[in-house]
Amino acid sequence: MNGLAIEYGLVEPSQGRRILSLLRQKMKDVKFTRFDLGLPCTLEPVRRADYLQPSGLGVPSREDGADTFQNYMNGGISAGHALHFIMAYHMVGQPERGDEILNAMLERQTRVGFQNGVQNSANKGIDWTDWTGAPKGYEGYLADVFMFMQAAVLREPSLRARFYRPLIA
Repeated sequence: MNGLAIEYGLVEPSQGRRILSLLRQKMKDVKFTRFDLGLPCTLEPVRRADYLQPSGLGVPSREDGADTFQNYMNGGISAGHALHFIMAYHMVGQPERGDEILNAMLERQTRVGFQNGVQNSANKGIDWTDWTGAPKGYEGYLADVFMFMQAAVLREPSLRARFYRPLIA
């Protein structure tokens, strides 16, 4: 969400740089390093009380959420929202930081990819993984995992200006 807000100019670039710096520090603190997989949806376990469903993929049994951390929506990784984080770095004048993530993800795409066909079974799809890359999805194919590739085009300032023009004008 932070990347999206920065990407769309809802915060000033200086504040955006600070937010991104704090997020990178948090990633370092929790030892997240696998940018090739995408980005985790959370960096800390989601507490059981924060779930609406009584059970389901990633829903913890323990109140602190640690028992299913890195599983699906409880800190699992998907490539689906990495585009916004990558482009946030471009918007604040730190494109090399965004390109670090993009390049790692593109390398994975050439070797493994971000989908493994329709699975329809818990912990079989690679549309979501844990922080080691083990499957934690259930669909196997989610079209939004390919959105990160849009960053390859949006890195070009003139194309980025045309893409965001309705929001910048």
